[in-house]
Amino acid sequence: MPPDHPRRPGPGRAQPSGGPRPSRPAELSDTPSGPPPPGRALDPLVGREIAGHQIIKRVATSRLCSTYLATHTAMGRTVALKALSPEADRATVERFHATAKYAAQLHHPNVVSIYDVITAEGVHFCTMEHVEGQTVGELLRARQKIPSADAIRVALDVADALRFGNLKGVPGWRLSADRVVLSTRGEVKLLPPTFTPPNAPVLDDRYVITAVGVLLYAILTGGRVHDLEYALEPGSAAPAQLRRLKNAAPGIRQDIALVVDRMVGLTRDPFPTLDAAVNSLRALLAAKEQVESRTRSVTERARERSRRTLHAVYIGIGAVALAALVTILLVVGRGAAKAGADRRFAEAATAAEASLRACKDAQKQFLAAPSEALAQQALAHLEKARAAYANFATRYPNHPEARRAEESARAVADAIATFSEESKAELRHAAGRLKIEEVDKALEREVARLLDKGGEINLDAWRKAYRDIQKDFADSPKTVARIEAICHSLPQHIQRAQMKIETNHIARDIEQNLLPKLQYGKALDAWEAYRWKYDRIDALRKEALTNYELKTEMIRREARVQHAQLANQAEYHVQKGEYDKAREIYNRIIANFGIPDYVDRAKAALAKLPQK
Repeated sequence: MPPDHPRRPGPGRAQPSGGPRPSRPAELSDTPSGPPPPGRALDPLVGREIAGHQIIKRVATSRLCSTYLATHTAMGRTVALKALSPEADRATVERFHATAKYAAQLHHPNVVSIYDVITAEGVHFCTMEHVEGQTVGELLRARQKIPSADAIRVALDVADALRFGNLKGVPGWRLSADRVVLSTRGEVKLLPPTFTPPNAPVLDDRYVITAVGVLLYAILTGGRVHDLEYALEPGSAAPAQLRRLKNAAPGIRQDIALVVDRMVGLTRDPFPTLDAAVNSLRALLAAKEQVESRTRSVTERARERSRRTLHAVYIGIGAVALAALVTILLVVGRGAAKAGADRRFAEAATAAEASLRACKDAQKQFLAAPSEALAQQALAHLEKARAAYANFATRYPNHPEARRAEESARAVADAIATFSEESKAELRHAAGRLKIEEVDKALEREVARLLDKGGEINLDAWRKAYRDIQKDFADSPKTVARIEAICHSLPQHIQRAQMKIETNHIARDIEQNLLPKLQYGKALDAWEAYRWKYDRIDALRKEALTNYELKTEMIRREARVQHAQLANQAEYHVQKGEYDKAREIYNRIIANFGIPDYVDRAKAALAKLPQK
């Protein structure tokens, strides 16, 4: 369950280090303050039986909670028991019970189950599923590597659990690396919350996409996310400051890096929905398993043939040796020829297997960074393996293994044809990606220019730029699919960029033309029109409202300061009997300010001045 109060570590706090920690119950990862001192002398609950639960030992502690390993005496079931500190105030107790009731509704294979929430003998506690394993946070701190396929499976399970919690209306359930448990049974379990902040909202799918993306980024880079827990907080600015995954971990496949970058928000086309992000993760997993299965299948078939061939060679050699002992004087020539052929077949099988291993390595490098040179290198290794088998079959057609060598040569020839087609498709897609990146960078430069100069982004022109690439690469299904996704999200992306351009333009116009003339009312009207314009666009409403509140507050603050200064000047002239100068100041406020409160004050003060 979560920490009592989620910590937000500052930039200066060092990450824990050291070797792998011993496995401990996953539900106990409550960000403990230190190793819990064992023994009943230091903890009065250890050894006691409370509400039918025999408490065995304390395994974690934090400011408001302690977690124990316990046994349900009636059912004989091992559970985790989280007890609230006696020092907790009434509000904390109420939040503890309310959150536990929310969490108890989460019946999901990837969520640790809550069994009960009880008050007995003055102790408030909840019991929950006992899961042996380690958290992702522990694995990252121990620098333990998690294969990319397993990391993607973890991300899928976590996303499914968080979405389930959101559908159930659990408020404020934020993700934490120390709350994602990899059990010893191979399960992924997410710890439900212990406390939810007062009036906390249910987190939306956008948070789930970003948080799961950040967690996956951290796993794939071995924990290279500074202040990971802060980066996982709702609304955190840390994800946008991460480097592209391919730069942080060059060994990661390009397609995996692109999906993670889109989830984290490092590209201009983030996933529009959680379903889109989850489907992309599943596609990555399927593609990775397919590539590994195909490569493994070819290699294993070749190895099996080699093993069978070598076994047959050994048997043949033994038979030849036995026959030679009996008829050595009669068939010396024939025996020597047979032994030579057997040796040649063994050499051919060994050479072919070495070439297949080299081909597998070249294929891995090609998939990571496609190039014509790597494709030709892999094909050359396959050709060597094919030639080794084919040469033997041609030279020794009557040898018992000649047929097996012919079959092996045909199998490798099939692999050559398959990889040749796949490599051409992958190279074509790589060329398409370069063209897409060129248009991406051009669009980024255009947005940067308009942010400075103002103006409208031509959506149709940029859509045409991408569609032109799609036409040029119509023979590349991957490129076509990627451009379809880009064009689908392009209007929203440009709309958001256009809002930023308009925000800059309005702010610059107000600063240069309205504020120097003290026309604060017109400035507020400009931002009011801006707010109403974007209030009708769901995706931009929240950001526009934030901009509106920030800018209008700055204008009102400056108006207060200017009004106070002018009012003091006018009062000074009144005291000196310089009524004309005071009238001039009040009339200036009335004519320019445009804020009713200040205008009314100026009119009232003007009315009190002696008439000319």
